[in-house]
Amino acid sequence: MLARLAVSAMAESCLTPVPSLIADLFGPEKRTRILALYMCTKAVFCIIASCFGTPVINLAGLNWRNALRITPGFGLFGLLLAIIVMKEPQRGGMEDDKNGDEGTKLNCSCYTNLKQLLKSCHFLTFTAGILCYAYVLGAKYFWVPGIIRQARKDVPIEVYCWTTDCSYDDNLIFGIIKCASDLIGIIIGTEISKRCQKKNPNVDALLCGIGLFFCAPFFVLFIFFVEINLPAAYGFIAISRILQAICQVPMVNMKLNLVSPELRGTASSIQILFAKLIGKVGSIYFIMLISEAILKHNYTRLSSVQFALTLAPLVAMIGGIVFFTVYLLKQKRAAKPGPEAVISQK
Repeated sequence: MLARLAVSAMAESCLTPVPSLIADLFGPEKRTRILALYMCTKAVFCIIASCFGTPVINLAGLNWRNALRITPGFGLFGLLLAIIVMKEPQRGGMEDDKNGDEGTKLNCSCYTNLKQLLKSCHFLTFTAGILCYAYVLGAKYFWVPGIIRQARKDVPIEVYCWTTDCSYDDNLIFGIIKCASDLIGIIIGTEISKRCQKKNPNVDALLCGIGLFFCAPFFVLFIFFVEINLPAAYGFIAISRILQAICQVPMVNMKLNLVSPELRGTASSIQILFAKLIGKVGSIYFIMLISEAILKHNYTRLSSVQFALTLAPLVAMIGGIVFFTVYLLKQKRAAKPGPEAVISQK
């Protein structure tokens, strides 16, 4: 557990500053594409890891400890690249408004970063949308493989055999679907955001609302089709993940545009902390709690998990409404010329 904690801490310490670093290295006109390239790279290497994880264990003599020893080598290689190639960029050096505002600078010197962020209605509403997104993503990550295994165990599902012994690794199948759908969704979200940005500067909030709201019905279809038609259920969860992945680049863009360069580190830390608590812990705990309560009323394990998991699509729809609210707030602010918010650049 301590080793797992150390690995997670090191991974998050590397991932947290990446959007801010990209914002300091590239201007607004290039930033969307670079963010998309970064996220696509993550998705591609996740696919590679999913496909080659089992062969690596086999080559390591069926000892998972030997297989995991490859990871620190890649980590060390990445660290050496960062030390040799990267240079510390100027904070906020690539922003359009480099001269800043005297009132903004004065306010920044009077209040702590945290107080400034917590006073912003736009930031708090945006963070609520991110927490809904994290909850749904965590529920899909943890419960989808489990509900498929439970369906195979409880229900005689008839599927076409693609292998000689009709044995399937559902974790591998879902891993490939997850990574591939993330890749497709990121590309779609990036292109729509890039093409519509000039016509509507606030299109990112609208994209996040559409993606998160409309991924919910497909998630519901997956939940109840898993015991009827498994290939169809895989198709529904793939569409749901594509729609949710559309939000990834627009969400980062919104945060970079909403928060000034001096406050981006604090904003990222707050959002990641609560997103991990809600997504990794909250989604597992609450759904398990509801499932156990339903199980006491003579329902099967599969049915109890299905009904409990319907909470996630509801949260997705609430998150979509929250992002629509952010969009309306930004449109209202754009229609009323006046002094900018302390943390806002645009």
